Amino acid sequence: MPGTSKVDKTRTAAARAGAIVVLKGADTVIAAPDGLAVIDANGTPWLATAGSGDVLGGMILGMLAQGMSAVWGASAAVWLHGEAAKAFGPGLIAEDLPEMLPEVLRGLESLSLDGWSLDG
Repeated sequence: MPGTSKVDKTRTAAARAGAIVVLKGADTVIAAPDGLAVIDANGTPWLATAGSGDVLGGMILGMLAQGMSAVWGASAAVWLHGEAAKAFGPGLIAEDLPEMLPEVLRGLESLSLDGWSLDG
């Protein structure tokens, strides 16, 4: 697939696998088999550490266990993963990520959606 974009590659992989595909990087791409793609630019170099992908996998499964759809659960987990890494900062190891989630979630509680609804 030379010459195709990261988004195109991820969409193709998702379509072939019939599953959600997460291609990690500075801009992580999450793609669904139907062609929907989400680009998350919330990454940080601090996530380039052994085990951070395993933690992300667990976070995605946690979202699914709470009833989120696969593509939006993966997207939410990827964003939270990046925020947790940013909250910790330099020196991050994978085991630090879950410990930062309460701080990240508390920060979300203070946000106002100003009339927006996630329910559609």
